[in-house]
Amino acid sequence: MEINEKHLIEKALKGEQGAFARLLGLYWVDVYTFLSSKNICDEDAEDLCIETFSKAFEKLSTYDHRYVFKTWLLYIARNNYVDFMRRNAHMFSLFSEKILEDLEYEHEMVGDETPESRMIERQSLEQVRQSLERLSPRYREVMRLHYIEELSINEISEKLNISSSNVKVILMRARKMLYRDVE
Repeated sequence: MEINEKHLIEKALKGEQGAFARLLGLYWVDVYTFLSSKNICDEDAEDLCIETFSKAFEKLSTYDHRYVFKTWLLYIARNNYVDFMRRNAHMFSLFSEKILEDLEYEHEMVGDETPESRMIERQSLEQVRQSLERLSPRYREVMRLHYIEELSINEISEKLNISSSNVKVILMRARKMLYRDVE
């Protein structure tokens, strides 16, 4: 059965949910693959993919049928990715430097340093730093706000303009990623 993309778009413009779902199903993999090819974690690629479709469906009336729909979606996805990177570029250095300072301070307070313990500590600090680098900027920012600035879930939600449940999910995923890396 050949898919009539133009027909689906017309139905979606009339508000038919089935047409939206069909368009999403047809192009999800393409948009997700494009975003995940960027240097971001799977969760951020998924979030940006959802944001892309949301914006596309919101602005569907502006779509020009002379162009390929998939190209239009990928253009929106690219713009979302660029915006995401701009919003989050500053986050890593603040967060990781503070955590590393805290870890070094805790180690100094314990004492009992031997050459072996110093070497193990340096390796551990490097492993934590590398794990933090692998987190997406959004995850690092939420972790920084929660663990360094000691903001509550609701305060982070207000500050970043995202839902409290989204903050909880981000914290859970980030902790899982860090735990998996440090194991």
